Order: sequence, then C-alpha cells, then structure tokens
Amino acid sequence: MNWKLWSVLIGSFVAVTGLDVYGQSPAIQVGTFTTLDAPGAGTGAYQGTTAYAINGAGVIAGTYANASGTFGFVRNTNGSYVTLYAPDGSGVTPFAINGAGVVTGYYGDEFGTHGFVRAPGGAMTIFDPPGALFTEPEDINAEGAIVGTYYDTNYEIHGFVRATNGAITTIDAPGAGTGSFEGTYASGINASGTISGCTSAGHGFLRTSDGTITSFDPPGSSDTCFPPLFNGNYQGAHINDAGEITGTYELPTAGNPFGHEIRGFVRASDGTITGFDAATYPPCCIFTYSLAIDRAGLIAGTQNDGYGINHGYVRLTNGTILTLDAPGSGLGGNQGTVAFAVSPVGQVTGWYLDSNNVSHGFTWNR
Repeated sequence: MNWKLWSVLIGSFVAVTGLDVYGQSPAIQVGTFTTLDAPGAGTGAYQGTTAYAINGAGVIAGTYANASGTFGFVRNTNGSYVTLYAPDGSGVTPFAINGAGVVTGYYGDEFGTHGFVRAPGGAMTIFDPPGALFTEPEDINAEGAIVGTYYDTNYEIHGFVRATNGAITTIDAPGAGTGSFEGTYASGINASGTISGCTSAGHGFLRTSDGTITSFDPPGSSDTCFPPLFNGNYQGAHINDAGEITGTYELPTAGNPFGHEIRGFVRASDGTITGFDAATYPPCCIFTYSLAIDRAGLIAGTQNDGYGINHGYVRLTNGTILTLDAPGSGLGGNQGTVAFAVSPVGQVTGWYLDSNNVSHGFTWNR
C-alpha cells in the first residue's frame, strides 16, 4: 500500500463529501494544539520527538531520536529544552514528572535498565531495587515517591515503590504469578501514596499506603492488564488524587473477528467500574487504550481504529469523548495521534506520527 497516495485520496474524499473515512460526519476538533520538536530531533522515519509526561505548570518530559540515538529532554514553560543524559553519557527515557519538576525514568546499559530521579537543578540519582535486572519507573507523586516495575534475574516481575529517602519496597500482588515474565506491574501513585497497577494474571489492584492490596476487574473482563499499543513499559492502571483509577481491559465479544474488544475503564473511589469505548464506528475492532487521568477525572488515551490509524481522545467526566487528531497526523498504518499524558489541570501531551513516520510531540489545551 502506498500510504502517501492513500493519505491524498482520503483527504480528497473528506473535502468532496464532508464525511470522514467511515462515512460519518467527522468529529469536531476542539481546543488548541501546539507541536513540539526538540532541538536535535531527527527528521528521518521513526525519528523525532515523543512527549511522555507533563506537570501542572506545563513542564514536559520525553525523548527525541536522531541518527545518533535516543535522548531524554525536559521542556520548560518558556519553550527552552534541556537534554538529559545517563552517567555514562547515553540517553535516558524520562517517563514521569511531578509538580516540583522532579523527573523519573530509566536508561539502559550492558547490565540491564536502571531507574533515575532527577532534581530540577539537574542532580541525578540512579537506583535499582535489590536483585533487579531491569528497572522501569512509571510514576512519581507530589512528595517525590516513585512507583514502577522491575524484573529480577529470573525475569519474574515485581512492582516497587521508592520513598523520598531512597528506601525501596517490593510490591507483589496476591495471585500475580511467580514464573518468568509473571508478576506485578505497579504503574500509578497519588498524593496519599495509594498505588495502582495490574498483574500478569489479568487483574487490576490498588495498594493503600499501609500495604493493603485490593484486587478489581471490570465486569466481564478477561484481562484487566491488557498491554498498551505503544509502550510495553506502561502496563497497568493509573490513579488520581481522588482515588479514581483508569486503565484498559479485554472484553470477550461474540462476532468480533479478534474474539474480544479492547475498552477503557474508570473505577470510582467507591469501587464502581464503568467501561467505555472512545469510538464505535465500523468496520469493527476499535481498540480503546486509557493512558492517564487528571485530578478532576478527565481521561486521556488513544484509540486504534479499524483501519490501523491512531486517534487521541479525552473523556470528560460526564462521559463525553472528544477526538484529538493533531494537525499533520498521518493516515497510514499506526500513524496518527497518541494522547499519552494529562496534567493535573487537564493539559494533554503526547505525540503524533506524520505521513513520513516522523514523530512530533504536542500539547493540547481545551
């Protein structure tokens, strides 16, 4: 398939008919997009800029790739960029940032991957849970506590929480499994220290600050730990300061060619769970991934449509879905827009892949 030609044909169809590729009126784009291209980002296929995290002040953390490799960055509110390096001079992947501008993420070397925490002034501390082969921090709260996942030398998976004093506690949810590539993914932490995540056995969980773990699943779910489409490290459920949790689950569905639907869910603080779809148009198989939630309950994510194109979305607290297609997003397979993170005040960040498969970061404000 010549995807450039396909993009032209699709554009002509929309211009002539006023309909989208599904024969429906296209979703109304609301809000304002700003494209982010980090200095030094490459312009070749699968190079460019990817934004992973944003705090309430609008400071963004992510990566940029060029012919030399992949490097971390922090983009300040004045538009300036700071490149982040590992102690050995290699690139890092910043994956979360809190309101104070403290960043956490990971980097790789010949021994595996290692977690890091970077202070706003630039001081970087490297850490690993005892016995970790691969360490993958996922989230950081206002206090600076970090939550994430690690693989031990037997490739068993464990969650962890790192306190601000550096003490690390392992998290193993009951029934998570203890074999290779089995175990616990810890992916979210809120201001009270409540942690959210899921297990390879296919169940969601929350862990309160006293260590109590509660398992949960959306009704009918066959897997509440469905892996996201774009980043294998970002597996799990995500929590806000109100105790609301969002994530992605698999729902067996008769007549679906894949045998299941992939849906988002939101779990209220009282334990009530609501499943949702970011879109339901034909031909089928609209995979909805829920990736972030702000303190008011606004959810950000992406849906991969029946044509293999990605569309970002936000779900308002009343259940309304707004589609986010960044200007310049491509219409080829796995091109399009990914809304990956949302700040505490509802500003969305992520990336889009253009028709040349170059990645660009973006922010969106309603």
